[in-house]
Amino acid sequence: MQGGWKVKHPVLFIPELEPDCIRKKMPRKAVVLSYYAVSDGRRRTYTDEDALFPGSSSMILNPCSVSYLNVFINAVLQPEQNYVIEQGRFSLCTSDVPLKGTAIIIQFVMFI
Repeated sequence: MQGGWKVKHPVLFIPELEPDCIRKKMPRKAVVLSYYAVSDGRRRTYTDEDALFPGSSSMILNPCSVSYLNVFINAVLQPEQNYVIEQGRFSLCTSDVPLKGTAIIIQFVMFI
C-alpha cells in the first residue's frame, strides 16, 4: 500500500463471441528485393552500376517507395546513422570503409 491506495490486480477476461462468428485477418503480401555489391576497399559510395548480377534482384530503390529496408555489411545489420540511401545511390557515413571483398547487401521490403 502506498499513499493510502490499495494495489489491485487487473481482472483479465476473454470477450465472448457469437458461436458462428469467425474472425480472420489475412496477412499482407510482402515483396523482398535486394541489392548486392562488393566493397573495393576504397569507396564509400556505391551506385546501381556496382550491383552484382544475377545476385541482385533490384537496383537501389528510393527509401520512400519501400515499407522498410535493411543494410548489411559483412553480414552485420547496420544502424541508420551509418548510411544514406537515395534513388540509385548508397553512401556510407562512417570514418572507415569496408575491407576489399566485403559483401554489401541492401534488402528492400514492400508490403502490398
